[in-house]
Amino acid sequence: MEKNMKIKVTNRDNGTVGYTIPDLNVRRIFMAGETKEIDIEELRKLADKLGIPVANTLMGIGTYPAESE
Repeated sequence: MEKNMKIKVTNRDNGTVGYTIPDLNVRRIFMAGETKEIDIEELRKLADKLGIPVANTLMGIGTYPAESE
């Protein structure tokens, strides 16, 4: 994938969601249903922070870790 590639990310929840990546000085807030174009490097950092395998996630075949009950 290109280093400057942008990926469309959509909040599919009914509420507001967000994340921070201190290494990149990034804080993103998504309103319900909002779509933003996010740089691929930012998504890689976010996936790494969350412990999600990047290759699977960016190909749409990964899943997020299940929340513990």
